Amino acid sequence: MNNEIKAVIQLVEDQLGVSLGVEKTNFRETRDIILVKITGQSRYALKFARTSEINENNQARIQSVFDEITILETSEVFKDYFMCGGSNEKFVWLLVKWIDGKSLHKYLNEKSKESDYKVLVIKTYLKIIFAVEFLHKNNIFHRDIQPDHFIVDKEGKINVLDFGVSSFIDSPMKYKGALVHFLAPELASQLAEGAPFVGYQLPQEIFSLGSMFYFNFYGKVSTSYEVKESSYMDKLRQIAKDGASAIQTETNDSFPELLDFLKKCTNIKVDKRFASLSEMKDRLNLILSEIS
Repeated sequence: MNNEIKAVIQLVEDQLGVSLGVEKTNFRETRDIILVKITGQSRYALKFARTSEINENNQARIQSVFDEITILETSEVFKDYFMCGGSNEKFVWLLVKWIDGKSLHKYLNEKSKESDYKVLVIKTYLKIIFAVEFLHKNNIFHRDIQPDHFIVDKEGKINVLDFGVSSFIDSPMKYKGALVHFLAPELASQLAEGAPFVGYQLPQEIFSLGSMFYFNFYGKVSTSYEVKESSYMDKLRQIAKDGASAIQTETNDSFPELLDFLKKCTNIKVDKRFASLSEMKDRLNLILSEIS
């Protein structure tokens, strides 16, 4: 364990008045995640970023940790999930409950050979929509819908993670961008122009849900990039132009009812998408009744 990790852990220990034991570290280029355990208690994930190294490449990452603290410590929804957060001249950090489970993509992949797989897929998608709807009812847009941010625990419960680009619905924060594969085209258009998108609403969340569901079932991203090595900005421009072109032109008809549902979620025209999460649930329940 290097001195930097020791320093962050000491800050959290001082803040909480407890002793932390490190179980595992997972380093990323601009933000680190450490799996820690409070003596005699549960496991937690400690995230931190280096505020002493702010530059063009990591500024958004650092801000996302600050913003996630704001979301988690302000909303009652996260009172059993969020432990603490803070910052000084060197670091910004937050400590949250560790969710033991599998990512949505891994969970569905492991179940793909089961005879009732289609039923499982629809039931899982319904659980995800209920989870996102719960956030909306509590004044939160997630704004970064992607498979790694949904964990299925041992009881089959869906847990939503990573609120670094989330926002309160009634007091929106500037949209800084998320994983490009699941962005709505109208978001991509403004980000490609260098303008932070501030008008994030339900249609953009619905698009991302449909795009993620497509990735989970078909194993492909929703936009067919002409060049895999395209830059982030080039991909944004292509999404802005073509939307979810891979979904709209999909020829795999192994599950046509689901494909029609996904096409409506990801229509390039905002007013042609589902008008609400309740409408999405109704359509999925109808599909479920037809295939059960």
